[in-house]
Amino acid sequence: MAKSHPAALTTRKYGAKKAELLKACLSREFVLMNRNSFVYIFKFIQYLLLLLLNQMASALFRFIAAIGRGDLILANTFGSFALVMLFALGGFVLLREAR
Repeated sequence: MAKSHPAALTTRKYGAKKAELLKACLSREFVLMNRNSFVYIFKFIQYLLLLLLNQMASALFRFIAAIGRGDLILANTFGSFALVMLFALGGFVLLREAR
């Protein structure tokens, strides 16, 4: 068994009790969370907007399906309109240079 120097910091197997280590870690994490609170708030708002967009899209597709369910001609009309809107609004518009 190796002997340590008598003036070393720890004299038993672990230098601090587990409760003290937990308290130190929690206080450190709390300080880091306060320091980076802007990032946490920004990310939370970003995920909230993503959730709201997902709910809106789901409700819109359920609404289109419920309206177009009864008649086949009406269903084809709504399906075609939904595809046209998807193609028209679903990407970036790249402008050509003026000549």
